[in-house]
Amino acid sequence: MDAGSQGDLIPASTGGYGYTYARWLVDHKDADDDEWLNQSASITMARRETNTKAVELDLENDRGLQVEVLVDASDERATTIEVQLGIHHVGADTLNNWDWSYVDDRVTVPWVTADGLRLAHHTDLANLSDFADKVPVEDMNGIIADLSPIDIEFEPFTFSSSDQFGGLDFVHSPGTTCAEPAPSTWCILGETAMNGTYPVYLTTRTNSFDMDFGNAINAFAEQFEIDLLGFDPSMITQEGSCSHSQWCCSQWRVQLIVTH
Repeated sequence: MDAGSQGDLIPASTGGYGYTYARWLVDHKDADDDEWLNQSASITMARRETNTKAVELDLENDRGLQVEVLVDASDERATTIEVQLGIHHVGADTLNNWDWSYVDDRVTVPWVTADGLRLAHHTDLANLSDFADKVPVEDMNGIIADLSPIDIEFEPFTFSSSDQFGGLDFVHSPGTTCAEPAPSTWCILGETAMNGTYPVYLTTRTNSFDMDFGNAINAFAEQFEIDLLGFDPSMITQEGSCSHSQWCCSQWRVQLIVTH
């Protein structure tokens, strides 16, 4: 480690392990005006191997975003569409496209996990309310606009309530979801330490509208490359024909998993 011309290297030992830390002195006690004294330092950190591994992601296969679409057509004259976004991890490129920064621009963060978002929220490292506002709904509004002349729009995303599976205020259970001895909103010990096992959820929904929701499902499936597994939404019948069709339902749910 190089502390530069303004720093000192200090030897130390913890738990039988020897290491060196750097110390810089910034002395501005004799200032006679309001001008700041700034000093820059470049730091490279290494992590000692322990039973708790650093987060590693297989960006080609690990679940990144999970999108769940719920169409409520219990009254076809008042159909609504709800979209729930589960964030397991999200890449820096996506965050840049959303015009949101996790940390200062001087810090490079290739991706952020769900536990990382919870840490940022509960330590005031980042404004997560601003994050929810940045998640775009314009593409979904565009799909709906192409399907119907009726004024239909998704409202801005908001954070969903937390449960045992995740959420912004999800709390890890000692010995169950985390190896820490006490409850915590982010985990630093064990196999799930700071990863995306327990996602953060955001939800948006439309206003009520009158539309053939079979067309809506097909449009969402095409836009977001959802595999409908052979199901044809157009087979869902209109009101009055329910008793003659096995496809009749009041709600229809489809799930999309994005791994990159």
